[in-house]
Amino acid sequence: MQAGQTYYWRIDEKNANGTLTRGDLWSFCVTDYLVVDDMESGDPWSIWWDGWFDPNNGSEVWYPEANIVHGGEQSLYVVYDNSTAPLSQVQRVWETPQDWTRKGVQTLSLWIHGTPDNVAESFSISLQDSANNIARIEHPDPAAIFSDGWQEWSIALANVPGLDLSAITSMSIVISGNGVGQGSRGVLYIDDIYLHPVSVRGQ
Repeated sequence: MQAGQTYYWRIDEKNANGTLTRGDLWSFCVTDYLVVDDMESGDPWSIWWDGWFDPNNGSEVWYPEANIVHGGEQSLYVVYDNSTAPLSQVQRVWETPQDWTRKGVQTLSLWIHGTPDNVAESFSISLQDSANNIARIEHPDPAAIFSDGWQEWSIALANVPGLDLSAITSMSIVISGNGVGQGSRGVLYIDDIYLHPVSVRGQ
């Protein structure tokens, strides 16, 4: 089966008298992406680690508000506080390294929803592989975190240096202040983190 294609099937019945009864026509579409985390498998607040026990990490993952989701019924609901900590970071770790090269994957995407009360700060993701190499990718627009609507951020994986993309072990979402105790507080929602076997649509 090919990604992005729609497939159809029908079951016809041959009756005892030899006549044919046509069945209903059914269809399904094969998605054109691989799911990293759509926030629907389990509880995001138990899968993503926050800074609850770390004084240098001002993040907390809260129970999601069901009305602020991009797809499905849940999103990753992050409350960050850089007024006392140097940064706020939430992290997901995979015990089994993830292969981000399969199926011709070229792009990582995630959906971001801020609030108008947020203040523009550095927003980035950090990826780590099984050899403990780390790459940080910063969002080009610091104002993205106070957009009052969903925005897609697409990242060309070919531009991510120094990582074994076939063995990704963790992903972190980071909101950085301007220095220790000089940042702000706010709320951020993340949803539908996907891998696409197509070129980047924008970065």
